[in-house]
Amino acid sequence: WREWLLTRLGQDVADALEGNVSGPLKSALDALRDLRNEIRLLIDHNGLTADSHRDHLDRWYTPLNAFLSIGPPASRIREMIALIEAGVLTIVGPDVQMELDEEAGEFVASSPKVPGSEVRAGVLIEARLPDIDLRRTA
Repeated sequence: WREWLLTRLGQDVADALEGNVSGPLKSALDALRDLRNEIRLLIDHNGLTADSHRDHLDRWYTPLNAFLSIGPPASRIREMIALIEAGVLTIVGPDVQMELDEEAGEFVASSPKVPGSEVRAGVLIEARLPDIDLRRTA
């Protein structure tokens, strides 16, 4: 898992360094991001049916666009690679599960998709963005 992730992060940096003009991947992702204004115009002028808004915008385009075109700059990815390689940062894996080992006084993180991924720590910093939920909004 660790080597796979480091390879992917390194490739993302390499793609970013090619730029969004000559680099094919970042150029294509910029084109997708550039469509956002046209999508806004469609919404502002009632260009989508309710079904299309739900099925195509909310369930397809918006999550895809966010996944593909939102992320940290190459410099931050390089910093993350350095932290992982130095053993300062451990990425547990997808579908992380958190538990509290009260007897040991430790948090236990693991990924069911990464064998041997268990990490124990005395401190937990929650860095994920929470899902939007109007019931919890102040």
